This record gives sequence, structure tokens and C-alpha cells, in this order.
Amino acid sequence: MSKINSEYVKTDQLGWVRDLQSGAIICVDENAKKQHEEEVARQRVKKEELNSMKNELSMLKELVQKLIEDK
Repeated sequence: MSKINSEYVKTDQLGWVRDLQSGAIICVDENAKKQHEEEVARQRVKKEELNSMKNELSMLKELVQKLIEDK
């Protein structure tokens, strides 16, 4: 981490710095901010899809179990 000035240091995320006084992470690059927001949205969609698949699998397991028990 190299210093940008006496108040901020670079983070390992391109376009983001940490304020040494408050500890806040600040965006200094709009493109980096947009990329971060897009990644967060992609991760949210991925998580929702995974949860949906888990629910469907659980329902399928219940149906299979019911079919086995009814025989």
C-alpha cells in the first residue's frame, strides 16, 4: 500500500483509498465504483439463483421420498 497523500492510503482494490483518520474506504475512481456495483449486483443474482436451486432440490427430494414411501 503506497501513500497517495498524508490522509489516504491505497487499498488493494484499484480506485479505492482508505481515510486514515476515519478508517472509511473512499472511491476515487468512478469506473472502479461502477465495476464494484456491477460485481455486487452479479453476486446478488448468483446468490438468489443458488437459493432458488436449493429450494427446488429440497422440493424434489421431498417428492422422491413421498414416492418411495407410497410404494
